[in-house]
Amino acid sequence: TAGEAKYYVMASHVRLTYNSMEIFRQLASQFDITEDEKAGVPRTAYEGIVEIRYGKGNYFVFLTPPYLDEACDKGGGSMPRHFGNKAWKDYTKETLMETL
Repeated sequence: TAGEAKYYVMASHVRLTYNSMEIFRQLASQFDITEDEKAGVPRTAYEGIVEIRYGKGNYFVFLTPPYLDEACDKGGGSMPRHFGNKAWKDYTKETLMETL
């Protein structure tokens, strides 16, 4: 949940999955970011991934579409090590899934 993510992001990166734009809007509202979308993609997203630096820590909350669940399962069930380093910018959905 967003409340748990706000707690855990003080010590590590946190990933929350949105399965629909309605769920994304709820999460966006809880993190006080824009809820706008265009063509089914959040306006603040790159490849569907929204980065939020929450609080004063050095970590991010990532709002991700469900296809990353499968990619993380291939990577051993954990979040990629390079979260927070803007590593997603050079990936497409297909290359990201191949890499993980």
